[in-house]
Amino acid sequence: MERFAAWPAGRSRGEQAALEPGADCASLGAQSQEARRAIALLEASLEDRSSIVKTSAMQALADLARRDRALLPEVLDLLRIHARSGTPAMRARGRMLLKILEPADAESTVGRASPGLGYSG
Repeated sequence: MERFAAWPAGRSRGEQAALEPGADCASLGAQSQEARRAIALLEASLEDRSSIVKTSAMQALADLARRDRALLPEVLDLLRIHARSGTPAMRARGRMLLKILEPADAESTVGRASPGLGYSG
């Protein structure tokens, strides 16, 4: 269990609400910091032995990028790498996520909103 030692402690309902979409502008800086910390932890999870952990990390990275567009280029790079070199499950999930996020990346350059991921789990 030591690999999870760096995971942030549980959050109160108020702290969690600050990380939800639509949070007030004052919390945006904290949101971005939290997202960067989460990306670092998820990136480490991409090196785990378990393909389930890796595939879940890919999904979580895509979910973060959908919520914080500034993370999109970094997350797309990670997804592209693992969509080519990962396990069959990782490659399949990577293709699905890239199909959704790459058009969103192109749209963000012209200022339009991105589509949802269509993943509810």
